[in-house]
Amino acid sequence: MKIVAQCLIRNEERWIWYALKSVLDHVDLIQVWDDDSQDQTTAIIESINSPKIQYRKVKINSPMEHTQMRQQMLDEAQADWILTLDGDEVWWQESIAKVVLTIRKHPNKAGIISPFINAVGDIYHYQDSRASHYRIHNYFGPYTIRAINRSLPGLHLASNPHGRQEYQTSDGTAIQNLPLNQLVFVDKPFLHLTHLQRSRTLTVDRQTLKRSFKYRYELGAEIETLPEVFYLSTPTIVPDPWTRRNVKYWLWALWQTPLKLIKRSIFTSAQEGY
Repeated sequence: MKIVAQCLIRNEERWIWYALKSVLDHVDLIQVWDDDSQDQTTAIIESINSPKIQYRKVKINSPMEHTQMRQQMLDEAQADWILTLDGDEVWWQESIAKVVLTIRKHPNKAGIISPFINAVGDIYHYQDSRASHYRIHNYFGPYTIRAINRSLPGLHLASNPHGRQEYQTSDGTAIQNLPLNQLVFVDKPFLHLTHLQRSRTLTVDRQTLKRSFKYRYELGAEIETLPEVFYLSTPTIVPDPWTRRNVKYWLWALWQTPLKLIKRSIFTSAQEGY
């Protein structure tokens, strides 16, 4: 079973090294397409220097072009399974190994449902799971499908813009809406860093699609064990992941957190996860 990870990114210098390295030993290839990053993303990727990484510079001008670029990546993927990997997603070794083992045990399934943990403030804290309103059958909360069977008939990206992208089969059925017996749940999460600063500054972050409203102020709970990749030696160009949230952040989070908890207890509408 050939597994190809697909990573479509822009301005991800803080976490891209850790994201790529966390899955590198478990997949056969990583397609990394970079939408004209304006920070150190390119140099950081090149510092990994692995034949498994196929790096390409691209240019995306709109949310719809982002979807079209993902479709092009899918069309070019010579794989049995694809693993979608964003530049802010870091896997525990046990988690990614379990996903790969599940693929090999169930090669004819359509996809793998994985839980995720959203970091807030820094890599030491995570967001209340009630903040995620994705639903995949009876799984409600921080769940998504990151591993997809490439051989599904007519597998393609729906004509939705970035932010509402979904993979569909030839009859227009979204992967998450396929019968549950075609999906496999793996109870091992990955760490999602989407609510943290992801480039060198928040100003550069705001130059990226959907990034301007991603940053969150929230106290969160302590993460007990961090992904192993954070403990590896890194090239000097790779940012230090260990910076803790400062007093200013803590003060903002202190008053915002109770309000968010109240809101989550009232509004529980679901959206489709992919």
